[in-house]
Order: sequence, then structure tokens, then C-alpha cells
Amino acid sequence: MRVLIVDDYEFWRYCVVLILKQHPEFEIAGEGSDGLDAIDMSAELQPDIVLLDLGLPEVNGFEAAREIRRVSARTKIVFLSQTRDLDLVNEARRLGAHGFVSKTDAYHQLVPALKSALANQWHYYD
Repeated sequence: MRVLIVDDYEFWRYCVVLILKQHPEFEIAGEGSDGLDAIDMSAELQPDIVLLDLGLPEVNGFEAAREIRRVSARTKIVFLSQTRDLDLVNEARRLGAHGFVSKTDAYHQLVPALKSALANQWHYYD
């Protein structure tokens, strides 16, 4: 399962990579730091999943998700955010995302969220 990680905070991307490297079924397809990277890299790499931060520079996570759906229709999207705002969670689901993970829960919830996404199931942990 090829995963593209997009977050503007390099150390956070590093942490996500460390979590995923504990699970050999996941391969890091690439890393990006803004919404434009998310769109361009999704089009080029066609990953199975994009882990997408909401608060990205250039193009925010929701706008990037809309474009990713256009350029890489089979790619699943799981949002990562520092917030658990239910309005944002609902917007993510409305956009067709397969998950929403709070960064504070990522260590325990990231892998289950990715597995749910690949099974075409919604994942949110509150």
C-alpha cells in the first residue's frame, strides 16, 4: 500500500514515516509540504492513500483533496489535523475522505485509519 504524506511540518512527516515503517504493508510513496505538492504528487505517483494535513500552505487540505479526487480518482484520502472540530470532520467526510485522524491520536489511530480507508470504510476516533 503506497502512502503519500503531505504536511508542512517536516518533523511531523518524519514521525509519520516512523510509525508506518513499523508496518511492512505500507510503503512511503513520497512526502510533500504543501497543497500544490499534494496535487502534483498524487497525479504523478497515483498513491493508494494520501495522508493530508488540513492547514497546508499554498492550497489548504480541503481544496487539495478536491483536486486529488480529480487527478487520482482511486486514491483514498485520510486527513490529519490538530483539531477535532466536528464541522471539519463532517466536511472531510462530505468530500469523500476515508478518515480523519487527530494528530494527538496518530500513534494509535493512524494505521487503523489507513486500513479502514483501504477497505472503503470511514474512520474517525473521538
